[in-house]
Amino acid sequence: MHRITNLLILIAAVSFNVKLASAEFESVSLTGRLAGSTLEYRLNPEDELTGGRDSITIRYTVPRRCWLAVGVSLTGSMINSEAVIAKPEERSIRKYKLSDRSTSAITELPQSRTLYNATFSQSGGITILTYTKLLVEDGELTINGNGSNIFIAAFGSSNTFEFHQGYGSTVITLSLPIPSDAPTLAPTEAPVPAPTDATPIDAPATAVPAPTDAPVAAPTDGQAPTYAPVVTAPNPTPVSLDFEEVPLAGLLSEATFRYHLNRNDVMADGADTITIEFTCPGNVWAGVGVSQFGAMVPSKSVRGFPDESTPVQQYFMEGRYVESVNALPDDEQTLIDPQISFANDRTTLLYTLPLINAAQDEVFDIRADGTTNTNFIGACGTTAGQSFHRLYGSFGVTVKDPTPPPEVEFRKVALTGVLAEATFQYRLNRNDVMADGADTITIEYSCPGNVWVGVGVSQFGVMIPAKAVTGFPELSSPPIEVFLEARGVEGVTALPEQTLIDPQISFANDRTTMRYTIPIFPTGATTTANVENEALYVHADGRSNNFIGACGTSAGPSFHRLYGSFGVIVEEGRTEAPTAAAPFAAPTNPPGADILELRGALEGSTLGYLFTFDDPNTGGKDSITVTYTAPVTAWVGVGASETGLMIGSDAVIGIPATGEVKKYSLSSKSGDLSGVTPMPDDQQTLVNAAITQANGFTTLTYTKILVEDGEVPINRVGENIFIAAHGSSNILGFHSVRGSFSLSGKVVASRDNSLWVVHGWLAAIAWGVMCPLAILAGLFRKYIPGEGIWFQIHRILQTLVIVLTIASVSVAIAALNKETPASLSADHFNSDFSDGHRLIGLLVLIFGIVQAANGIMRPHLPPKPEPNDDEQGNKSTPPPAGEKSCARKLWEGLHRLLGVGLLALAWYQINLGIFWYHEIFNNGESESTLNAFYGVIGVLGVLIVIGVAMRV
Repeated sequence: MHRITNLLILIAAVSFNVKLASAEFESVSLTGRLAGSTLEYRLNPEDELTGGRDSITIRYTVPRRCWLAVGVSLTGSMINSEAVIAKPEERSIRKYKLSDRSTSAITELPQSRTLYNATFSQSGGITILTYTKLLVEDGELTINGNGSNIFIAAFGSSNTFEFHQGYGSTVITLSLPIPSDAPTLAPTEAPVPAPTDATPIDAPATAVPAPTDAPVAAPTDGQAPTYAPVVTAPNPTPVSLDFEEVPLAGLLSEATFRYHLNRNDVMADGADTITIEFTCPGNVWAGVGVSQFGAMVPSKSVRGFPDESTPVQQYFMEGRYVESVNALPDDEQTLIDPQISFANDRTTLLYTLPLINAAQDEVFDIRADGTTNTNFIGACGTTAGQSFHRLYGSFGVTVKDPTPPPEVEFRKVALTGVLAEATFQYRLNRNDVMADGADTITIEYSCPGNVWVGVGVSQFGVMIPAKAVTGFPELSSPPIEVFLEARGVEGVTALPEQTLIDPQISFANDRTTMRYTIPIFPTGATTTANVENEALYVHADGRSNNFIGACGTSAGPSFHRLYGSFGVIVEEGRTEAPTAAAPFAAPTNPPGADILELRGALEGSTLGYLFTFDDPNTGGKDSITVTYTAPVTAWVGVGASETGLMIGSDAVIGIPATGEVKKYSLSSKSGDLSGVTPMPDDQQTLVNAAITQANGFTTLTYTKILVEDGEVPINRVGENIFIAAHGSSNILGFHSVRGSFSLSGKVVASRDNSLWVVHGWLAAIAWGVMCPLAILAGLFRKYIPGEGIWFQIHRILQTLVIVLTIASVSVAIAALNKETPASLSADHFNSDFSDGHRLIGLLVLIFGIVQAANGIMRPHLPPKPEPNDDEQGNKSTPPPAGEKSCARKLWEGLHRLLGVGLLALAWYQINLGIFWYHEIFNNGESESTLNAFYGVIGVLGVLIVIGVAMRV
């Protein structure tokens, strides 16, 4: 199999390389710091590899063994660019966002999976990076398939990803072929020229220089990527950082000046730098610098000429004439990424400069201590080339660090019920720059202990289906988005498109905390092939979101210890988040009502009830007024049942989120609540129904007719079985607590499980242990010493099986009789109850007795021959036994077949019993018990199979 797989991989690789080699690439000549390297590209319209979307294949070759990077920029600068970086030492090829000059600002994009056929190779001192990328991707810079684009490239000095050895940019004009079946349209306007705000490398006179000692920082995990806006304009304008604006007046009122302070700039080997952007009206030369007294002479400035081949440089001005303006020597040129561009009828000069330069007098350098005033001068020319200035002036700036925006405080959501030990809070981020201006939500969820945590969104407040974020402190990876489509581990799959921003998980002060930011629907999130339901996304439009939360049992993958759901209406601000729309009022009971305190799973809940004979409020019919109060802020339900189970019962459910109180039929336990359906309007006969909340309690009040067609009747005299439940949010979802109890006048008792425990253990011991051991005694009889001992073991064990089965059924009958009201039938062997558990139990009992009787009345084996004595008294070998009778052969086949079938049926019956016991008494937590049962019967089953194989 491995050979076939390897052969297929080899064939695919050869096919791809042949196709790649045969395809025509366009080559771009690189000069300057990139001289000697080669950049090639090929446009792929309607590329089959990318699902029919337009793509571009890039091949970048460098004559050395080192890391490589190729990307797209709006301005030719590293800032706000995106690049594909190949790191040979780490054997990785990923997409990165370069959003600032700080170390933490070079971050991996979550869309790395959208690279196609990304490879790098090294041989003979040459490194080649090849990849295919979509032209247009959400959250990334757009590559214009029919226009000019600014590409950047860089390579290192070794395979270790650190400071770049070479860096530069070039303009590539792309032209997608028009499909043959596409209509041809005559152009209605002149073609748009290529952008002039980037300096192409293939024009040596206008190449953009980059210092060789300017480092490129490796991406860090602590900072989430910042997406640049999707650009479709043919002439991109420079993208600004978080600049400090400086208002200009007088002659410079038409110009603009702003700056950005870069502390510990990796592009300046960790030194502090300042990025300056100076713009002038028109296509003219621009200059800005520092003067001791605010005068032009003497001063040190930076000047750029859009129409000349001279790059942006630093100059020292000793006089007012051209011959007095001299470029600084090369070893004193300290500019980083200097650029001059013209767009939207303005010329923009952009560069980065170290704050202190020891090579010059400090009066001509910029200080950033927050107190020292720097005298800047600015000038705008009359043309794009060398000419006299049209605008000139000076202005003072006290350079200081930008004031960070105030941190928006979190909104806390009070969790109750099973999740009372957990905490949940969120912060809404409008126009989040970390998500390309989309709205996002930052969520913080914590659990007690060092455990895994998970929180997500569900349509109905149940675990399946849901989209969640899970984090495991024990693992080295950050939290990820997953889709839940089944309860087992195999039903939890990672989403192919991870949209999390800055996901973190930590353990401190005996609590595990997970925090992440995620786009909200619809502006920041799109449905995927796996998750098409918009209800599985967070909304901030006034609707309530069904959140689910879980806390694990350990720091690694394991079953959850806490799990529940809660509703949240996402809003801005720091006040307590609303979780209900129901009115808040203290619970009241009608005069004369009996107040019952419930126990077990419903501990803390109370039920007040009052029977009314010939109630005028219900048209003269007998009624019951119920007031049910639960210690939660969530939906609640209570109703009558014939069995104490949810299925087949009626319930009155109050939903605080809408204020509705209605009667429901409960027909199944489906996760999508399809089995919980409101009764028809003509059956909605409740009187004075209301749902209220106060001080952490929810109260459901209603008056109901005792006997109604098609509903479970309520007995005014005698016992009644009631069920009650509540969720973990104000939106109807899966229950977090459920229980049943009997009601008779002033007597209330939680449903007793003691008899059911005895019933289950008797059946499990009989059919889970004794019966398999009896079968094994017969199969392995040759290994049991003593003649006939195996048969005695077999007979004794099977007799005990029948005795314990009779006892188990008797205990179940007694438990049903105890729970069933006197006016109702216990219906001990109802075929419709609990997937047939009662009827199957009766069948196991009957066929077990038949099998035992069959064993007692078995046809005998032929008599065993006795050995004969010879004349010397020696015993001779006895003759072989006679052949078994046809009746004996038929009996053996029937006995074995019935035995195996009966054991399989009994095992299925025990499985049902365990499941339904935990559904009724343990909130459905049956997994651990079932796993133990499967382990026991699995071992015994394997031994039985081995024994049968040995006898064949």
